[in-house]
Amino acid sequence: MKLLVLGANGQIGSAIKALHPAALFLDRKDADLSKPDMIESVLENHAPDIIINAAAYTQVDNAEAEEKIAFTINAESPSVIAIYCASRDIPFVHFSTDYVFNGSGEKPWKEDDEVAPLSAYGRTKLAGEDRIKQV
Repeated sequence: MKLLVLGANGQIGSAIKALHPAALFLDRKDADLSKPDMIESVLENHAPDIIINAAAYTQVDNAEAEEKIAFTINAESPSVIAIYCASRDIPFVHFSTDYVFNGSGEKPWKEDDEVAPLSAYGRTKLAGEDRIKQV
């Protein structure tokens, strides 16, 4: 089974690499999520059986000024990946962030808690979640 991991050099990608070094790991130079129109061909070239998207625009402070590119990387490209996976019946794992919540409270967040992002980063990650759910 061929596991493809996007975001090879990030925190999550690096952790997955330590656990499953035999997977195929792609970084930004291999799969640039700022160019969603190129994602499908990259995936086709590697023909994975499972895709894990650990890639994201994670510069939280910069996202305020660069919300458009953050949206492309965090919402548009994950949507393209989800559509690719759904059309081929390939499992897809996508990571989001606690920034989709409002930051109040003392308990750990649960997936079904109410979302209310306070930043551009949180808004773009939530948009990614929403687009993936629609596929």
